Amino acid sequence: LVLRGDLRERQGAAVSAGETLVEFVPASAVEIEIDLHERDVLRVVEGASGAFRPTARPDEALPIRVVRVHPSAEARNGANIFRVDAVLEGDGAAPDWIRCGVEGTVRIDAGEKPVWWSLFHRFIDAARVRLWM
Repeated sequence: LVLRGDLRERQGAAVSAGETLVEFVPASAVEIEIDLHERDVLRVVEGASGAFRPTARPDEALPIRVVRVHPSAEARNGANIFRVDAVLEGDGAAPDWIRCGVEGTVRIDAGEKPVWWSLFHRFIDAARVRLWM
């Protein structure tokens, strides 16, 4: 399946070496690209499990497993965003309704923390950054 690329627009034009013209995706594989804020990237490790809820079907949670955390960030909307790749867990068979470009929300298990940490860690991190602690 062709994910991106329309060569009709580029007909007769010069291209740079290494420039992406067309992106393909295997019909059987489902890979989930996760955009993760830099404040959360250290809590996610390869092999972590989680769940993906598509926006179109929020009642369905598909189990996932993190396979790669990319080491470099990309600046988007005033924040540094890391890309995390995940795959469906289990037999890996995707539901027949899922297609390329489906968006949704992901929950990744990052280990157990005390309740106070879950409530206040963002405030504490912000104070450390502002006060250089």
